[in-house]
Amino acid sequence: MEEKIVITKPGGKFSFGVIKRDDFMVWVYNKKEETLWLISHKNIFDDLEEKAKL
Repeated sequence: MEEKIVITKPGGKFSFGVIKRDDFMVWVYNKKEETLWLISHKNIFDDLEEKAKL
């Protein structure tokens, strides 16, 4: 497997100058290329929707 899901918390969202502790970011790490892709909510939703069709 060349890719891993990486979750960082807190995710970096600020509200009124204070970081939101419950926020998180989801990344896809490609070990072979040593790259990180910040996956969006839409990407996650679309992926789950496709997998639900199987």
